[in-house]
Amino acid sequence: MTYTLVIAGLDPMAFDRMRRESENRIAPGGRVVLTPNRGVSSYSPEHANGLIAQANRIAAGLNEDERLATLLIYSDFKDETTERLLEGFFPFCLPLGIPPFAPPPDASKRILNEHLNEFAKRVISSAKLLRDRSKIVSDFTTVANLTPLLLPTRNFRSEALQNLLWPLYRDLAIADQPNQTIKSALQTFFAACPKTHAPGQERHCFSDGHHYFQSPGKARHGFFRNTNSDSHNGACLLNARSRLGGTYDYKFHYDCIPVKGGLKRKYPNCHGAPREPKPTHVNIAPNDYIV
Repeated sequence: MTYTLVIAGLDPMAFDRMRRESENRIAPGGRVVLTPNRGVSSYSPEHANGLIAQANRIAAGLNEDERLATLLIYSDFKDETTERLLEGFFPFCLPLGIPPFAPPPDASKRILNEHLNEFAKRVISSAKLLRDRSKIVSDFTTVANLTPLLLPTRNFRSEALQNLLWPLYRDLAIADQPNQTIKSALQTFFAACPKTHAPGQERHCFSDGHHYFQSPGKARHGFFRNTNSDSHNGACLLNARSRLGGTYDYKFHYDCIPVKGGLKRKYPNCHGAPREPKPTHVNIAPNDYIV
């Protein structure tokens, strides 16, 4: 397993300070993505896309069977631009907000350096916290049985999935008891979407009322390949390898059949483009890639 740590919202001064730290000190065994943010107390429009593009290039250079998690430390400006940044990294990464770097007005060089050093320490300690939480999430996303944590957000058409993933996305990094937080969220999901069975099937599956989302068993014959990333959005590959900062089997997908009637003529894929299903079913990966 490896991981990419994305650090968002660094002003040029904080960016220069963090570049002085070795990648191995910030993210032991992983990779670091950071670029200066040109916005003033907010995120510039292109900042998130640039970070995602860099993380995508790292993912594309790995072997497809190497487990990859994406983690995000972001400066929390508590504004709409911060919300848009978080939306861009949902649901594949695990985010943790920190206060933006803000030195005292008219600070001397010595005081400024002290504040920069303290900021760097906070980033490094936040990165360790995220690594630890990523391992916990992976314990839930790599289970042998089906988990709703990996359901595709475009094609599973029940609010219960968003109600499961968004609170975990926002709160898991700061939860006092992350294991219990995930278990409680899963219980709430199952209360809204109980496990069910497709007609004639013994194994349980999930349903949004429109389709049955079944396990593929051992027939994991298709997946989102690294070479596909050139024709997709930058987040598509990252979303095909990581969920809430946890890793999962890159070959996993759901075998889906309709609850009533026939299949739809088209299904939205990982970046919303319409794709045709197979004659009898549709294979949908956790990132909504139509296999």
